[in-house]
Amino acid sequence: MTEIINLEAILQLPKGPELFLSDIHGEFPAFDHILRIGSGNLKEKIKELFKSRLSEAEIK
Repeated sequence: MTEIINLEAILQLPKGPELFLSDIHGEFPAFDHILRIGSGNLKEKIKELFKSRLSEAEIK
C-alpha cells in the first residue's frame, strides 16, 4: 500500500522539460550543432537514450 501511495505522489510531480528538435527547413548545420553540443537536459537525454548503443567517447 505504501508503494502505491509513493507512486501516485510521483505521478503528481511536475513534468520535466520536453525537447522537440527538427530539421524541417533544411537547416542541418544548426540542427547538428545543437545535437553535438548537447548541453544541459539535452546531454542527459542523449546519454539516457543512447547509453546502450554508444560509448562515452561517442556521446561526448
